[in-house]
Amino acid sequence: MLRYGGRTVVVSEGEGAVLRPLIACFGELVTWDVLRSRLWPDTDRTARAMSSRVFRVRAWNETMTPAIYTIRGR
Repeated sequence: MLRYGGRTVVVSEGEGAVLRPLIACFGELVTWDVLRSRLWPDTDRTARAMSSRVFRVRAWNETMTPAIYTIRGR
């Protein structure tokens, strides 16, 4: 469960795994490699699997601030 600005959002375990490093490093760049290692520490999953998780988090995050952005090429 995520609470922010008086709102509560129920998140899955996978969505929580994406959010934890983003929240811990709020305001800093968190690379896909860091997210992937947190989600699947013992397995090398595809970029498509990672994109799917981030897409689901963004789907409900569009109505909240702060937003999640992708900075390409970094």
